Amino acid sequence: MAADEPKGDHFSARTRLRRAEIPGREDVPRSGDEVVRGHSAPEELRDQLRNLTRMQLIRTCATWRPDTTAFRDPVAATRIALKSLAHRYLELHDEIADLDQLIQPLVQELAPSLLKTVGFGIENTAQLLLTTGDNPARLTAEAQFVKLCGVAPLPASSGLQQRHRLNRGGDRDANSALHLAVVTRGAMIETCGSPGRGVPSRIIR
Repeated sequence: MAADEPKGDHFSARTRLRRAEIPGREDVPRSGDEVVRGHSAPEELRDQLRNLTRMQLIRTCATWRPDTTAFRDPVAATRIALKSLAHRYLELHDEIADLDQLIQPLVQELAPSLLKTVGFGIENTAQLLLTTGDNPARLTAEAQFVKLCGVAPLPASSGLQQRHRLNRGGDRDANSALHLAVVTRGAMIETCGSPGRGVPSRIIR
């Protein structure tokens, strides 16, 4: 067990760092879109950029060489800002890709069986490992894991009416990881058909 602790520590640190960087990467292009497709950018830049896809916009802005001494000019100032945003996005993108390369072999070592299950890839499996690793004392039974992930329905009966409601508690990141697995399974069933028509039975377990 002691030999596994450094591996677990490295995995936890890398996974948490990756999770922290993803919102920043998503916010950067959103900010760029607001500048380009809103009214804060000069018209000549909006005409040049508005029809580009998100990645085309980022890569175009990253290649600019604006004159930083002309920062009082609206066009130059906007180019400086967009270039900075583009570089930040690409930096975060590369950092996340590097972390993925470090996380993947650890996930493959720690949960090889889960990765063979339809719907579970590196990202959502890593999140489930992180959740269970943070709460080892709380997971002595399967029902506790279900509750921890917020997927155990809560009783909401009233009088003779028996019903349940969704559980909004638990670890929402783990809940999202399980949701991704369910959606993936559902998509495969919809695409491939019923188990009798070629879908592996494990998809619907």
